[in-house]
This record gives sequence, C-alpha cells and structure tokens, in this order.
Amino acid sequence: MLKSGFRPNEVTFLGLLVACLHGGWIIEGYDLFNSMTRDHDVQPRMEHYACMVDLLGRAGKLDEAKSFISSMPIEPGVSVWGALLAACTIHQNTEIGDAYQPWPYAFSELDCDFYDETCPHLQAIVRYGVWQAMSKETRIAASLVRLHFHDCIVDSGGPYWSVPLGRRDSTTASEKSANEQIPSPFESLENITAKFISKGLEFKDVVVLSGAHTIGFAQCFAFQRRLFNFKNTGKPDPTLHSSMVQTLTSICPNGDQSANSKLAPLDSSNEMFDNLYYKNLLNNKGLLESDQVIMQSTQGGSMVQYYSMYPNRFSDDFAESMAKMSEIGVLTGQEGVIRKKCGIVN
Repeated sequence: MLKSGFRPNEVTFLGLLVACLHGGWIIEGYDLFNSMTRDHDVQPRMEHYACMVDLLGRAGKLDEAKSFISSMPIEPGVSVWGALLAACTIHQNTEIGDAYQPWPYAFSELDCDFYDETCPHLQAIVRYGVWQAMSKETRIAASLVRLHFHDCIVDSGGPYWSVPLGRRDSTTASEKSANEQIPSPFESLENITAKFISKGLEFKDVVVLSGAHTIGFAQCFAFQRRLFNFKNTGKPDPTLHSSMVQTLTSICPNGDQSANSKLAPLDSSNEMFDNLYYKNLLNNKGLLESDQVIMQSTQGGSMVQYYSMYPNRFSDDFAESMAKMSEIGVLTGQEGVIRKKCGIVN
C-alpha cells in the first residue's frame, strides 16, 4: 500500500486496528497505533483509542488498558470507557470496574443514542438480522413481540418508535416467575389487568398491547378448551363464532393430544401488523380466550370499537405502550451483567 504511493488516513488506521482487534494481535495493534503520529502525521481519534482499549481488554490486559487510558492526551469518551467496563464484566474484574463506577457516562440510564459511539451501526445490524430471520420464518416477528413482554428488548414490524438502549441483563432467570407474571391465554380479564397494573401499566395498555395478536400463531393447547367442553358445559365457548369453531376443530380435533402443538393463525392477516385483531373481537372471532374477554368490559369494548375504526391511532398507541413497557425493571450502570449468551445466565 505504501509502496504504491497510497497515504493512509484515520479511516485506514481504524480499519487496520479493528482487524487487529478481531485477530487479537496486540503487538501489531500497538505498532499501527504508534505509527499513526510517528510516521504518518495522523492524529488518533476517540475511536482509535477505543479500539486499543477493546483490544487490550478482550485479551484480559485490564491494567494495561487502564494505563493506556490514563496516558490519553484527550478526555476519554463513552466508547473508551464502555470498552473497559465491558472487558471488566467479561473477565469478572470488579476491582477496576467498580473504580470507574462514579464515571458520569458509565451507562447509568437508558438512552436511544446509547451505542452511537461504541457501535454506531447497531440498529441497522439488528434491523437487517431481524428481517433476514423473518424472511425464513414469519413467526419470528410475533416471537420478538412476546420476547419484549419477557425481556423488554426490541421492536418488531409495524409501528415505529425509538427504543431506549443500555439495558443490562439480570443475574438470574426464573421460568416460574415468568409464568406467574406473564398473562396466560386462559386468564380472566381481572387477573390480566392486575398483572399489568402491578408493573406500572394500566387498562389501556392491556387492550393496546393485546393488539400484538394481530400477527403470529397459537398452538392448539392454548385455545382447544374453547372448542368442545368449555368450562365443563359440554359445548363450545358461546363467545366464539360458530364459523371459527368449525375451522378450528378441523385443525385441533377433540381428544387428539398429538394436535396440541399444531398452529392456528391469530387472525387471517397474521403476517401483517394491522387492526384486524379488533375487528375480529367485535365479531366474536378472537382466537384466544384472553383476547375475547376484553369485550366483557364496557371500557374494553369501547376501545376495541375505536381501534377497529382508526388503525393509525392503534399504531400510535401501540408504540407508546411498548416504549412504556420497555421501562419496566430496567437494570443499568453496574446493576446486572452483560451476558455472554443472551439466553443463558453467566
């Protein structure tokens, strides 16, 4: 490159340092970094310092990374401190991590711009990954919405809203707690509402967030009891339209345990995020018992009618409720951990 007369600039060196970072080449990284000013009159920027700290941190050289930061001629920014604190978490070095707890930018709160310096292309990367997954399996969109209920992490297709970032992972996981706190498809409206209120939400959020059932599928076991012997009456659920009963019994035959995992769409436009869910409720065509019970409430019925008429209002309110839910149980700063694998406790 040099022999051809090419003059490297700060972008060139950033690419080379990133290569050293991924290769774990510390000596080569130092040589490149030092040559910037020494040989090429290129002044390192914050991202170059962050790469070096990340390189040292990933290799477990935390004291060396700390000394490197101390020698910086400019005030370390969020990307530099973020690289150090992430390395402290990975290598479980609480001594250095705790020493920088007072740092004002030490990820103490959620922020839509949280990763702008450390990973500026994060949202594009995530968006591409989600759409790539959806192209292979359309149920991913509905699964991600449900994941948000469990973990409050990402948005799916349909309405758009800004997602506050910087949430850390819990140090524990409990299937029992999840089952107790997440409403089941068999619960009464009173129980569902109580669970929402216990998390700082309100009845409007119950109706709005239930609208997420406009996409995705449900397994037979989640609604089968509505088809044959509802509440020991020997008859189908009277709030389920007869045409739905006929269609669903062909998918989930009575007494066929092997059909429990078969799937039925939550609505006929289940790949499109729209307001058909509410139109279905008005016509007793809600698939899940927990959906149709919304119509038992005068307030719920009025809201269903409203959202069935005004899809844009539903989209706006859904985005607002999802953003509101993302503020539940937030761990930031030195609370919780950064998991090495999202689904497994460190």
